Amino acid sequence: MEETTYKKKSNASLIIMLFCIFCFTVGQFIPIYFADTGFRAMYYFIICILLITSSSWTIFKLIYKPQKNNISTASLFSILTGLATFIIFGLWTLGLLFSVWSEAFTYYVRKDNAKIKIISRYINQGAFGGGTQKEDFHIVLTRPLLFFFKMETSIDTLDIKKEEWKKPEIYNFNDIKGKWYAYKGKTPYRVLTFGDKTVSVKNNDTSYNLNYIISFDTLYMWQEKTNFKIASKILSLEKDGFMVEDNNEVRGVRNYFRQQE
Repeated sequence: MEETTYKKKSNASLIIMLFCIFCFTVGQFIPIYFADTGFRAMYYFIICILLITSSSWTIFKLIYKPQKNNISTASLFSILTGLATFIIFGLWTLGLLFSVWSEAFTYYVRKDNAKIKIISRYINQGAFGGGTQKEDFHIVLTRPLLFFFKMETSIDTLDIKKEEWKKPEIYNFNDIKGKWYAYKGKTPYRVLTFGDKTVSVKNNDTSYNLNYIISFDTLYMWQEKTNFKIASKILSLEKDGFMVEDNNEVRGVRNYFRQQE
């Protein structure tokens, strides 16, 4: 009975190990992504932990022979395997977490479903770069998949039926110039003052400047010495107020008004 249970655990660990390796290798070519980067980080963290644990256990059960009483040898190789897996796939996980596909701007929006879009995207590597060269950008069709995922596939805009698509709302940077106050609620950007090319940000105890541009319906802000852009979709922009939705790690809708609340 104990031997049967042991074999089942061993087979389960082997299956889990192979699944995790699949996720880190072949799975990277499947064009399905997490819609929220928070879930993405949690997913890779769990996969990395499962891979380290399952690979260590698999090596242990392959080497350990009760009749030879070699538990020390099996434990040593198991620990070494876990460390090697951590070094290799742990660094790989960090690379995946620092590299994420980000939306540059929107070409078209589906008329019958605004969540289906044709966009230009690039690999955003945060402080390490990305989105600086023409070849960094790719045109893809993006659509929601269930609640947590989205599917992005390559598309040629010359082959689409233009009557089924529309251009996104286009906002002019002149409409956003001046000082804006955040509505009640927690936000890292309490007061924004937009100039020609830069925006002054003031919080409760800090203040700094960011560069900014508006591309179609998206506001991009970034620091001078980094390529990481804070992307916010403009939901509305009027004379006395505007509303944006963040597309980065901190997601949520923010409202701003000309008058301080």
